[in-house]
Amino acid sequence: MIKLTRDGKYAMSMKFDLHGVNLLIEAFQNALNGAQGNIELDEPAIVGNKGINKLTFSCNNERDQLSYAVSSLIFELEDEVLEYNLGRLKECAVSLNFAPAELCEVRFGKVNITIYGILENSL
Repeated sequence: MIKLTRDGKYAMSMKFDLHGVNLLIEAFQNALNGAQGNIELDEPAIVGNKGINKLTFSCNNERDQLSYAVSSLIFELEDEVLEYNLGRLKECAVSLNFAPAELCEVRFGKVNITIYGILENSL
């Protein structure tokens, strides 16, 4: 499971359990292979005033950014960011520890926000 929450103007948390780790691994691998990695959220998230049902990950080697689409958030991340976090997620699947929590920093509209990843065993 993956839950997404906006934590103020400059931060967003992505909370996940072990199943969510595996979904993120698959999505990041797809993005690195030139496809989109899509994850349907089990519970809709509210970001700003928009309902989010899906996360989409793609590789963009210009700059890391986050944007809205119809009921989804699109993460466009550099390949280095995807590769680094893919390794961290694979390690997390074994060690059940995800630290440090920072996944990435993305441009979201006119501000930069930090995305934090939080492994929770009881989601």
